[in-house]
Amino acid sequence: MIVKNVIRLSDDLDITSLAEGVETEKHFNKLNDFGCTLFQGYYFSKPLPLEEFEAMLKK
Repeated sequence: MIVKNVIRLSDDLDITSLAEGVETEKHFNKLNDFGCTLFQGYYFSKPLPLEEFEAMLKK
């Protein structure tokens, strides 16, 4: 309930919401359903050194 209302408040204030620590598809889906727009976490990728991140972007 708290997360859902923080996301709603950020939307009402025209602030982009960012969820950190998204580790599973279930986390992603629930946050997305709540209206969160940006996500970060192991579900997408482990932390990478800059060179590996840039190489990944080029692919």
